[in-house]
Amino acid sequence: MPLVAVYGHTPPTPILRPRRLGTRARVLVSAIGLAALVMVVARAGAARTDLDPAESEEDAALAALIAAEEARAASWSLAAAVPVERIGYRRGHRRSIEVVALGPQAIEVEISTARAFLAMREAARADGVELQLESGFRTREEQAELYRAWRRGRGNRAARPGRSNHQSGRALDIAVNTVPGAREWLEENARRFGFKRTVKSEPWHWEYVEVPRARKASKGKKARKHRRGKAARKATRKARRKSRRARTAQRR
Repeated sequence: MPLVAVYGHTPPTPILRPRRLGTRARVLVSAIGLAALVMVVARAGAARTDLDPAESEEDAALAALIAAEEARAASWSLAAAVPVERIGYRRGHRRSIEVVALGPQAIEVEISTARAFLAMREAARADGVELQLESGFRTREEQAELYRAWRRGRGNRAARPGRSNHQSGRALDIAVNTVPGAREWLEENARRFGFKRTVKSEPWHWEYVEVPRARKASKGKKARKHRRGKAARKATRKARRKSRRARTAQRR
């Protein structure tokens, strides 16, 4: 029999509503999701352990190399440097100075000298020369040891304790024998940054005397060379005139 005849009209379409999950069902769904996440993490870990051991060693070596290079670069900067107070000497007078450590060997340098040296080092690096330090500030005990060694015939000439400019933190021994081009670059450019050679027999020994004094010293050196050259030329001309007069007298 048609439904119209029973109800007198078309029956309404039933609306199906989803049943709400009970507490147990929600717990079950959460457990399934957690298990899936654990499986994904486990597979990722297994994939990492399947890497070639050689590749892992190469990655570790590269990371160590990068870290070492970053540490070396940081050692040539005042950004992280912490000034330390030391007892120094200037022309025999005791005084307190501030020094900072520069380079991989942590050589201590008076702070204003350190700023000037780092500026000079950057300029030299731009020209392809990597300036390196061999010595900087010395304590009285270190200078005394060098002085005793020199007196016994060992090592380079050393000043008495309290008389060395190394004890002021402004004198630096720069590597000129092991760094290609360092000596020539310093001879040509060091005065622009306030450095001057003060020991004629030691091409590695440079002192920070500030820019005006260094330039004045350089001009004075050139002036002396010019005067010596002028005197030599004058003596040569005088000798030639004397020789010509002697030849003329012989002809007569």
